[in-house]
Amino acid sequence: MTTLIFKAAALRPIVEHALSCREHVPTFAMQLTPAYWREGVKIAPGGWPKPEDLDLSKVPPHLQLVKDDGVYLMSSGSPRLLDPASPAPGRSLVVYAEGMAPEDGWDAWQILGGDDFVEQVDLAFVKKAIDLGAENIRIKITATRFTLEFDSPKAAPSRMKKRGG
Repeated sequence: MTTLIFKAAALRPIVEHALSCREHVPTFAMQLTPAYWREGVKIAPGGWPKPEDLDLSKVPPHLQLVKDDGVYLMSSGSPRLLDPASPAPGRSLVVYAEGMAPEDGWDAWQILGGDDFVEQVDLAFVKKAIDLGAENIRIKITATRFTLEFDSPKAAPSRMKKRGG
């Protein structure tokens, strides 16, 4: 099992952005859900929807757990929330898991496997944790599921099963 730890206070801007947007970018898995396609779109068996096949207004607000150059959470909102402090123009605001930022090195995040991924994270749970005063949000990952947890000085510890059985 791997545990990712995120500072709750740092997540507030991306949570607020996701909640404020009318359109949301789906994860790869969500793109295969017909409920998020434009009306009348048909995808051939084994096919993949094109960007113009998706109706971003049907995609629910969520956070995205991303593994590529580090492991981080970002808003699903469109247009993207840009990082005003980034020297690279057009870079999204993201919150890295502790010890999983680019400067921590490639080996640090390989504990999650060699492939890049994007997974949907429950926005309501993270918002509630922040509102209750959580200091940290933890995502525990196994081969078959991940769970969200937080510690809050205002409430008892909370957990939520997210994937698998």
